[in-house]
Amino acid sequence: MLNRKPTFEWRLMIILFMAGFLATIFLPGIQPGIPASAQAAAPLGPDTIPSAFFDPESVGWASVRNMTSAQFSAYFAEKNRQGYLVTDIEVDEIDGVERVGAVFQKNLDGRGWAEYRDLTDAEFSTQWTDLRDAGYRLIDQESYQLGGQQLYAGVWIQNLENLPWVSYRNATSAEFADLFDRYTAAGYLMIDVEAYPIGDTLYYSAAWVDNTENLDWVELRNLTSQEFSDAFALYQDTYRMIDVESYPWNGVQYYAGIWVKNPSGRAWAEWRDMTAKEFGDRWLILRDAGYRLINYEVYPTASGWRYAGIWRQNGIRPDWAFKGEVDAIAENYAQENAIPGMSVAVYHNGQFVYLRGFGYADVDDQVIAHSRTIYRTASVAKSVAGTLGMLLSEDNLIDLGEDTATYVPGLPAFHTHSVGQTITNRSGLGHYAEYPGISGHYDTAQDAVEQLWDVPLAFPPGTQYYYSTHAYTFLGASIEGALGDSLTNIFNTYLREPFNLNSLQPEDRSVPNKFRATLYNTENEEVEADDLSWKTLGGGLETSAYDLARFGVDLMHNTILDQPAMDMLWTPPDGLSNYAYGWDTGTDLGTRVIGKSGAQNGAGSYLRIYPDEDLVVLVLSNMRGHDTRSLCKDIAAAILGGGALSQQAPAIEAVRLPLADVEEPEEEGQD
Repeated sequence: MLNRKPTFEWRLMIILFMAGFLATIFLPGIQPGIPASAQAAAPLGPDTIPSAFFDPESVGWASVRNMTSAQFSAYFAEKNRQGYLVTDIEVDEIDGVERVGAVFQKNLDGRGWAEYRDLTDAEFSTQWTDLRDAGYRLIDQESYQLGGQQLYAGVWIQNLENLPWVSYRNATSAEFADLFDRYTAAGYLMIDVEAYPIGDTLYYSAAWVDNTENLDWVELRNLTSQEFSDAFALYQDTYRMIDVESYPWNGVQYYAGIWVKNPSGRAWAEWRDMTAKEFGDRWLILRDAGYRLINYEVYPTASGWRYAGIWRQNGIRPDWAFKGEVDAIAENYAQENAIPGMSVAVYHNGQFVYLRGFGYADVDDQVIAHSRTIYRTASVAKSVAGTLGMLLSEDNLIDLGEDTATYVPGLPAFHTHSVGQTITNRSGLGHYAEYPGISGHYDTAQDAVEQLWDVPLAFPPGTQYYYSTHAYTFLGASIEGALGDSLTNIFNTYLREPFNLNSLQPEDRSVPNKFRATLYNTENEEVEADDLSWKTLGGGLETSAYDLARFGVDLMHNTILDQPAMDMLWTPPDGLSNYAYGWDTGTDLGTRVIGKSGAQNGAGSYLRIYPDEDLVVLVLSNMRGHDTRSLCKDIAAAILGGGALSQQAPAIEAVRLPLADVEEPEEEGQD
């Protein structure tokens, strides 16, 4: 019920009574434990746990679901090593197999914590007592059946604040009601509630902590779907959810939840009754929108296993000033150009302010586009290639002023261009009109360049500017010759891995990737992928919008190259063209702008950087034939030229989406 707000409480009680509903309430069980030291603790004020630790403005996070026990143990160990702790644990037996999931959050103060699962009743009691005595408090607990045995799981954190707390489990409905009244009256806040059947009885568990922040709160259980929606609507404007639960009992699907006052007004969302695919899609959409998952549940229903989740605003994105305007610009563009799938990323003034996918990475299978969808970069690869060349030059691994022939064995004598001229398109090498078609797979750029090098130059090197994809194949062969390794290995060793550009790599469709976009032609028809291995640096890379935008940010912030190399990278070598080392240069909106566009089979792309404004705008799509440059310019103009303030994102409560039930066993989020 409602704590510290009687007028609200009576209004809800009347609503539930009129609906013929037996009201909900609290906490169960086997172990009542408040340590004596915690009982004596003084109130700590409004800026302490739980909010300061569990509800920061922005924090690193991750979540996984439906892992096997072994998979989860390995993932758990890795996240623990990286400085994360578990805040929510979920264990279920699905189709006879134990499935484990959890929500992780960055351990902001390095406190101790513990997670145990698959404990019997007696083992849980022992673990509970030992951890209590060691100065830990319970923040989440689960009860589930595995192989016909009732087992328990729990998450504890070191109680550095010495807060009074209590937890119970295996309480009947009547016991739960009595305990709810007792600890509500004592000034405690419920932070976790569970309901689960054992035999022919429905039991409850819960965890409480001293309400030092004096937050108004509500806990409700045994709600039907409609009653839950009514309660959600009643509280969504001034409260937020911190826990959601669903369970079938006597042929009815019931719901429980905990709401707490939301004095900051930060946005939040709750969705329930989702299939595995619906949950996965919602997770991806809300991650892009700037939310983190804080609580999720997996539960059986008459229609199969379903999922519920609660998300919390995590940073600026939900109420970024230009969100509404950029949404409208991008939505209109996608609709007018009938684009199957598109992803947009915007970085401004030190953070990602906008990440969003539009449409589908795969239309037939209804795979949504999002910021981590993998697209072909098309000719934006040339800007990455120029950066790689400059990076290797900076490390004295290749000389951009040296003749290409120095590094490419067997190159005919008329190839007098330098390595740098292949990057700046002053080499005399031609484009598609000058070269015969080249196809098939090439393990190295050297192999590919041997199919091209007999074609005469179009002009003496250094005398003209002429755009050439094929010139970048010669660049790739030069890099291989200089370093004595394959271009793929060099790319990964010197660019992808050191700067954590995880998805930015030469395209290799023999390696499956569930996030890779399907390709479409200008008629929106699905097309086969052609082999791009002959032009890796000229147009054979793939990446996500998130990673390619981070590449732009790293350049802008001198993370990849030092300032002299950056100045050279973005400066045309002569007056023949504004094209520099893989980049178009110029001015826009009264400020310097650097960019590169791309278009090829199944791809349309554009990366636009305003270095003096700390602004990066990126668009990737799975269809060619539309002007991605104009979209990026319009977005930049909305930001740098001003725009209307958007409305803050509202709280969301929803039931099933009309999508297919496709299992997606794992996802992870990290901003």
